[in-house]
Amino acid sequence: MTQEELIGKLRYLLIHSKTYEKISTVRARKGSIGEKIITQLKSDDKSETISTIKNESDYVITNPGGEEYIISGKKLKSNYDRISGDLYQSKGIIKAIEYTGESFEFEASWGSKMFCLNGDTLAAKFVEGDTIEETEILEVYRIGRREMAETYLPII
Repeated sequence: MTQEELIGKLRYLLIHSKTYEKISTVRARKGSIGEKIITQLKSDDKSETISTIKNESDYVITNPGGEEYIISGKKLKSNYDRISGDLYQSKGIIKAIEYTGESFEFEASWGSKMFCLNGDTLAAKFVEGDTIEETEILEVYRIGRREMAETYLPII
């Protein structure tokens, strides 16, 4: 399933879902061109994605549970505040729903295949509109059950 198809199917549920804030700190380091990063969640011990550093400005983010993923330097600056050294605080706000059902595969916004399992969270980056109907879903991705519990809190 493509990103566009997934957003189309989930848009209504996501814009009416709870909003969460990422509360954990992460580590960030400059990646090396050609370096392969295997994103593996503690939730299910599966390789979620395999990505390769393609740009000199790419960084490798390491979440508290050890999960690693690649982001651009631009995304690092817009999504995280540097605390000190390689330690960063996320500015991440998402809309999210718990998925119940058969496992399925979809295309992540960065082009890799991503699996969603029963009990995982489907999370969306979004831009809030003047009304709920004007809220724009930018991308949808999976967060494992354990990772969601350890790194996000609902905004009340």
